Amino acid sequence: MAGFALDDLLAFYLAWSVVAEARTSVLTFASKQKPLILSETFIQNKRHTQPQRGFMGRHLLNEHQRSLPKIWVQHLLYKLGAELWQLNAQLTLPPDEGKPFRFWSSPHPLSRPWAPRTFERAWKHGKNPDERAYADLLCETGHYNLFLRVAQHVEFSEDWLFRPLRPYFETALPPVTTSSALVQALLQRLGLRRLSDSATKFAIRVRPATVGELDTKWMHLMAERPDPIHLMLLIAMFHERKWHYPDAPETRELSDACFLACHNFFSREEFCPPALDENRRCDFWNAVRSVWVNIVQTGHRSAPPQLPRNASLFDRRPSGPDAVGLLTMSRCVIYEPFESCDDAMLTAGYGCLMPAFLFADRTPTPYRPLGGVPSPAETCRALADLLAAADISPERVCRYGRDESVKQELERLRFGGVIDHTSQCGSANGAAA
Repeated sequence: MAGFALDDLLAFYLAWSVVAEARTSVLTFASKQKPLILSETFIQNKRHTQPQRGFMGRHLLNEHQRSLPKIWVQHLLYKLGAELWQLNAQLTLPPDEGKPFRFWSSPHPLSRPWAPRTFERAWKHGKNPDERAYADLLCETGHYNLFLRVAQHVEFSEDWLFRPLRPYFETALPPVTTSSALVQALLQRLGLRRLSDSATKFAIRVRPATVGELDTKWMHLMAERPDPIHLMLLIAMFHERKWHYPDAPETRELSDACFLACHNFFSREEFCPPALDENRRCDFWNAVRSVWVNIVQTGHRSAPPQLPRNASLFDRRPSGPDAVGLLTMSRCVIYEPFESCDDAMLTAGYGCLMPAFLFADRTPTPYRPLGGVPSPAETCRALADLLAAADISPERVCRYGRDESVKQELERLRFGGVIDHTSQCGSANGAAA
């Protein structure tokens, strides 16, 4: 028994000696190396490169995203001339059946002690109101979407949340096809159209100065006195052009127009003292400006379109001497639709060698009385009418309709429908005449 204990003690001693010697070698080597110090900058950058997740894995909003609900609340406060508790007392209630909204009259507001502190979540903490997270006082087990409920009362208030711009506040910009779809949707609300690629090529070939003047005039109209729809349209067009033509002078011109639009937007009365203090105004300005900065820095590296590269609209133009004349394709022409404008665009597009099989139908049209392939005179006449329709007045850009998706959601709410995850009980400074 004693021998067994002695052998065990000897084995333990030998093992400990080996470990101690290895530890001494490691410490000696480490003392000769430079210490590893993680700087605060490295730690902060590492935090920002990782997805921000909160409780239950929910996506956390960054500082700029939390400013968007605050802009939305500030617009309501200014437009209605109300205080925050008055918004809680009236806008949280469902609309009266068959009665239009009237501030402090219809629907009848709650008394101040009974008003829920709902808008504080958006105004103080940047809580996104476009969620089914608000308990309905008239429905014990139900919740409602605050964003849609306010849209039922105040027309065009949905634009002030900048809901279409939310993907642009993420770390990586959305694909360029997202911007193209947003441009088309916003132009449809404005009742305007964009000249086709082939017709624009022909216009630049025969009347380059006119195309440049119309494009520049359009940028200034959007940036001079912008509403949210104008600001979102400029940002989407800038992202689209930055991806296709990163170094074109026309892209820099559109970048300047975007910056000017941001500045003019936050120079409106609702964002200036005494309506709003300067610190909050700077926060709002920095939030929207961050989208512009992100596009300037990384817009040309955003995700490619989900279309073949050989599609003419999404081909990157060559650089160097061979690109002379092609860089001007970064211009676009916005026009107001008129009777037979589709036929005019098709006819004008033939001037840029549009395939002849598109004109196989011999049926006479307003711009091709004999049908078939248009003549040079018919092509030029169609282009002249399109460019004349592109001379848009400042009053015209102030007329626009509501967001179609929000209108559909409000219709479903009106008839008692359930909108996905937004409602379970029962999306302005708008169109000027």
